[in-house]
Parts: sequence; structure tokens; C-alpha cells
Amino acid sequence: MFDKIRNEVHSEYRRLFTFTSGLRILKHGFEEDEGVKIEYTIVQRGRKRSILILCPVCGRWGRLNVSKKTAYGRRFKIVHGKTRCSLGFTAKGFTAVKRVHEKYSTCKLW
Repeated sequence: MFDKIRNEVHSEYRRLFTFTSGLRILKHGFEEDEGVKIEYTIVQRGRKRSILILCPVCGRWGRLNVSKKTAYGRRFKIVHGKTRCSLGFTAKGFTAVKRVHEKYSTCKLW
């Protein structure tokens, strides 16, 4: 996946950012729930942290974004460059993505 010794980033990660210099990988892991295995990587560039996640909808790497809270809970968006996939609360793998976001996000969920 990536070279820990030289801290190189995967070529798929490079397409998610316009400027990849100084991109550090903090953690790489897996989360499984509802029969869906979620692979994620926490990266940091400067002071900003991002959660990169293997999309359970389409299978591509993307950056995890969160939209506002609705009556049913939060809705996640996974941004793949110029396109995105929406992950509602009824989608498979939603609880695993929620667990990853609660563990590693800097913003508070409520």
C-alpha cells in the first residue's frame, strides 16, 4: 500500500489533493460491520487532518466529509476528486464509517 520507511503516499491518494508535499500518514486500519469491511487511512498535511476511506459504495479511495445532522442522524459524503458518493444511515457500512469518524475526527458529533 505505502512505504512506511520513506512515508510515501499511494498514487490514489495523490489524486485527492492538489498539493501532496508534506502529506504524512498517521494511521492505517480496518473497521468491519454489517459484513462490510472498511479500509481507512488518516493523513495530515500541515495542521489539517483528513480521513481517507475506501468507499463501500463504489470501491474507490475518497476523502470523508460529513453533512449537517438530520432527524435520522448524520449523512456522510465520500469525495473522489470531482465526484462524490453519499452514504445515508440506511446504507451498508454506515455504522463502520460512523465509528471511524467518531474515533479520528477533530470535530464533535453532538
